[in-house]
Amino acid sequence: MMDKNYEEIKNKLIQALANRFKLDISQLDAETELIEDLDFGSIQIIETALLLEDVFDIKVDTTELKVANFKSIDALIDMILKSMPDDKKKNKDIS
Repeated sequence: MMDKNYEEIKNKLIQALANRFKLDISQLDAETELIEDLDFGSIQIIETALLLEDVFDIKVDTTELKVANFKSIDALIDMILKSMPDDKKKNKDIS
């Protein structure tokens, strides 16, 4: 799934996380684990869900608020792609 859309979402997500949580962007990649590597707790998970909704114009359903969906940046990208309408997935400009 390493298409252009995936890379755009990954870059935009990493930038948003770095800005919101004051993280060193050079330390973040798709394999970064939010809970293990970044010590995210429940508050940061909820803040991340709100961030995703704001940045990607998606709705994160409360049923999606599971640790597995917030395990890593890659898991977040999967959730974003599943939540995006099909017409946005095909759009080259996801902003």
